[in-house]
Amino acid sequence: MRKLLVIAVMFVWLPGASIVASQAAEDKGTVTVIRDERKVETVIAENLIWSINSKKQANKAIAFLMTEASNQIKLLENAGAVIVTRKYVYTSTSAFPDWKLFVPEFRQFVLIGKNKSGKVVSQSGRIPKDSGTLESRLIQINADVCRIGSGATASSNLPRCSITAVDSNKFLRASLRTWMENYSAFEREEAGRFKELLETCLRNKYIYSIKNGRVSCPDNSKIWAENKDVPLSQNYSKFKYQIVLDSKRKTAVMTYTNRTRIDKAPEAMNTYNSMLMFSY
Repeated sequence: MRKLLVIAVMFVWLPGASIVASQAAEDKGTVTVIRDERKVETVIAENLIWSINSKKQANKAIAFLMTEASNQIKLLENAGAVIVTRKYVYTSTSAFPDWKLFVPEFRQFVLIGKNKSGKVVSQSGRIPKDSGTLESRLIQINADVCRIGSGATASSNLPRCSITAVDSNKFLRASLRTWMENYSAFEREEAGRFKELLETCLRNKYIYSIKNGRVSCPDNSKIWAENKDVPLSQNYSKFKYQIVLDSKRKTAVMTYTNRTRIDKAPEAMNTYNSMLMFSY
């Protein structure tokens, strides 16, 4: 499984009054959790300003995907194909019901290669290969029917096959949407683990310290094999939390708030060929 990074991003919150009305206390233990019950779809602004480095990382990912697709065309040519036809194949959109806001086409496609006689000689694999990412859908061939190879043939009036260029800004925005979809469950799990660590520390009345907005409780190591400092506040892809400690009562309140909009671009990192991660 690929290593995951957690990002902190800037967003706009709905008015405080509506947030309070939609929050619900989860428990009355040492750490009381107040969750935001609103079902909010996070909006990613279209005019995000990406850093030069983010665009550089995106271009690396784009180049990788374009090379993969171009290699499929080369395989067809090596098999003797001179005419290539694109055929779209069914791909579930359940993970990205809002895909039209990010890419013009979500379906994967295969390329069918025919020789000079019109006989099918080869077929490519699915393009793009990865069905779990939104940004890979920006990789497209330039025409539904095009030609490859050299020499005068009946296909000479067709455009020569090529993979169309991809805008790095669009790729980054779609990549951010993928990141939010794929890692939100991990973020919820991490926030829950922070709550458990804090609960352990307060319930057992361990001595703790706060530095740079993080709670350090060394004695948690008696119970937890992997003891971590607990951030008093954290921003995730779809929500944030804030912890308020009562040092006298050894209790805390952990309040969740859903994110409604992303207006500032995080920093992109290319950590796995075509897969981008984000951070501030």
